[in-house]
Amino acid sequence: MGKYDGQIARSKQLLADAQKRYDEAVVSMADAAYHVREFVLNTIRKDIEEAENMIATFESAND
Repeated sequence: MGKYDGQIARSKQLLADAQKRYDEAVVSMADAAYHVREFVLNTIRKDIEEAENMIATFESAND
């Protein structure tokens, strides 16, 4: 058991949730205006990147 296992698990859940939101947004916003769709998808992409960075940070600190 590593010191940051709990944070890693939480970050992985945040990543899964963000990826699910992204997939749902792609489908639900298919007919939205381009700039609106891109704004929403970019916002969710930032959440995905943040979760990935958190996972990497906690995993490297866990070594």
